[in-house]
Amino acid sequence: IEALRPDPAYAATGLEIETTKVPGVISNVKDEGVLKFLKEKGVKSLVIGGVSTSGAVNSTARDAADLGFVVTVVKEACWDPKEGLGETLLADVLTMTASVVDVEEAKKLFGGQ
Repeated sequence: IEALRPDPAYAATGLEIETTKVPGVISNVKDEGVLKFLKEKGVKSLVIGGVSTSGAVNSTARDAADLGFVVTVVKEACWDPKEGLGETLLADVLTMTASVVDVEEAKKLFGGQ
């Protein structure tokens, strides 16, 4: 979502993250390369969206919260192939470990209008 991109002045440029894929692991913060990168950069909070809400979004949000990150999930930036499941997770499950916000609130987090 273009509106959610941080101001380029604050965005990291020219950085590459080498990741490895572990079968059965669907949380992005379980990847040692990603977690190392976040820690090296001093990242304390994450804004998450993705496919699928019941898979990678849910797992990443929960794992990130367990690791001490402040987690925000953007509703409109999530999708799930099973109708209704994503909405239920966003309303009733992810709120236990993350702030679940709409795109307008997410834009405010990035200083947008």
